[in-house]
Amino acid sequence: MIDRLEQMEQRYNELQAQFSLPEVINDHEKYQKTAKSLREIETPVEKYRELKQVQLGLADARAMLAESDAEIRAMAEEEIATLAPREAALEEELKVMLLPKTRMTRRT
Repeated sequence: MIDRLEQMEQRYNELQAQFSLPEVINDHEKYQKTAKSLREIETPVEKYRELKQVQLGLADARAMLAESDAEIRAMAEEEIATLAPREAALEEELKVMLLPKTRMTRRT
């Protein structure tokens, strides 16, 4: 899953860079195709970036658990208690977003 999200993020960055190119700006069709491609991956990329931030916060909080100061350890435990469920929720949201899109089936 992470490899696919990394690829999407890289593609997203490439597409954003294309918006500043004169050949895209001046070609309505290219501009529309670029914008559409960007919209299709924007939400998963934003969620993935949020997930990476949450994971960094968790890593920092876990490192603080080794501190000798009880107050710092308590703050780290609170941070972990807040971020761990958010990490799980983001991972689940991303799994759903990455599922192949199915065609609507006709009801009989």
